[in-house]
Amino acid sequence: AELPREPWPRLGGNGTFIQLLSLYQAEKGMYVVEIPPGGSLNPERHLYEEFQFIFTGRGATEIWRDGNSKQTFEWGRGSVFSIPLNTWHRHINATNEPVLILGLTTAPAMMNLIHETDFIFDCDHQFPSLYDGSEDFFSRATSKIVGRSQATVWETNFIANAHTFQLPSRSNGDGSKVIRYQMNKYWPNGHLVERAGGGHYGPAHRHPPGAILIGLDGHPAGFALVWPHTATSRPYENGNEDQVHRLTWGYRSVYTPANDWYHQHFSTAKEATRQLAVHSGTNRRPLINFGEFEEIMTSVYESEGGLQVAPEDEDPHIRELFEEDLARRGVRA
Repeated sequence: AELPREPWPRLGGNGTFIQLLSLYQAEKGMYVVEIPPGGSLNPERHLYEEFQFIFTGRGATEIWRDGNSKQTFEWGRGSVFSIPLNTWHRHINATNEPVLILGLTTAPAMMNLIHETDFIFDCDHQFPSLYDGSEDFFSRATSKIVGRSQATVWETNFIANAHTFQLPSRSNGDGSKVIRYQMNKYWPNGHLVERAGGGHYGPAHRHPPGAILIGLDGHPAGFALVWPHTATSRPYENGNEDQVHRLTWGYRSVYTPANDWYHQHFSTAKEATRQLAVHSGTNRRPLINFGEFEEIMTSVYESEGGLQVAPEDEDPHIRELFEEDLARRGVRA
């Protein structure tokens, strides 16, 4: 169901703030805002980071710093970008249809730290190391291979369309193709994954709070299971099935597992499906080396000191649930 949206005076559109346990634990904020046909949001700047995903619509964003000229880039359905820290920006709807934007921010962390909203929204300090104002800031991109998993990382400040972005041909072993992305030097970062049609799923895993997953297609695309770490990696076998939550995911769905909760994603559609993830941490701040930690989460089994459930340790009932859903939908794995 669509979230209700009401006038949001500070932003200048209709929106709603979304409070989820995982985001509360990670001191992150999430919201959706609607720009009316032919309208725009209010200009603003702020001392927190902000990820943006365009659910629907087409338009443009103006970015500028005091004393400098404006830079404009265009976006549409499926675009991914981030607002450079403390830069002025304004989102403009270029069509006669509403625009719907999902935002994920570090505002709660900054507000809990500083406690002065006037300073957060009216600080004139500039961060040239994060935004240099160059003409190619939202068009330049490079890729590199990192980590023990030899993952491809796309370093950019703008992805035109996550629905159609070409992914590497190499599969990660569970019937999916993945590319990581890194924006605005530190955060946001995450990954874009595509699972082939016919039914696939990866192992259960757990990690710190604050990561979100956005469904890009499928009606539905599949389901997810989430449960607390205390219910063990075999919750059904150990009598903890009442602690397992089943979520249906698909186009425009958003979910986030709580701190240290197991979660497992299942694709049970006939066609290929995609998810866009925004990670909770950063890959580059030396005191919070999330990139290194992510390697442990995604490629090391619990039996070896990691945070991923090995296939032989998976609860047998989980496979049964997967096969039941495939049969119900007439999909053959």
